[in-house]
This record gives sequence, C-alpha cells and structure tokens, in this order.
Amino acid sequence: MKTFLALTIAAVVGCTPAVAAQPQCYYHPHMIESLADNFAEGRTGIGLDSRCVVVEVYVAPETGTWTVVITGPDMNSCIVAAGTDWQALTEQAPTGEPS
Repeated sequence: MKTFLALTIAAVVGCTPAVAAQPQCYYHPHMIESLADNFAEGRTGIGLDSRCVVVEVYVAPETGTWTVVITGPDMNSCIVAAGTDWQALTEQAPTGEPS
C-alpha cells in the first residue's frame, strides 16, 4: 500500500499535463503520513473554503516540493495540486479601500 501511495504521489508531483492528472484521494492520516515519509513535507498552512472543506498546504523546505490537499468531513483527503520550487513569502496585504 505504501509503495502504491508513494508512486501515485510521485506521479502527481511530476510535470504532467493538468488534463491527465486525476485527483488522488486517501484517508487523511494515510495521506499526511505518506507526504511526510516520502517527501518530508509538513503542513505549513490550513484553512476552510466556502464549502467548509479543509484546505492544507504541505511543504518540504529542504527540497521545495509542495502539495495542496483538501479534506471533507468524511476524512477523505485529495491532492488538488503539487509541485516544486516552493517560495515562502512574507508580503504585506495592501492597505486602503478595495477598488
């Protein structure tokens, strides 16, 4: 199971056309364990989207790989984006009224 999950995540992280990529979904504890074990990625951000789905960003600072995972109330987690060359930014939000 671990080998299959690692290969699946590796395929998602690889540079493949977006139309060819299908979301890879697993039980949340298995997903985060695999991201940590296979890519040294740890959670760096978390939030809720408008559907009350948890959105998490996992990053490996040493290698720059990153993965965006969404998780529903059933604890089913899906990779929705992954890549390389992550850059951590500390930009300030603009001030003033929105136009």
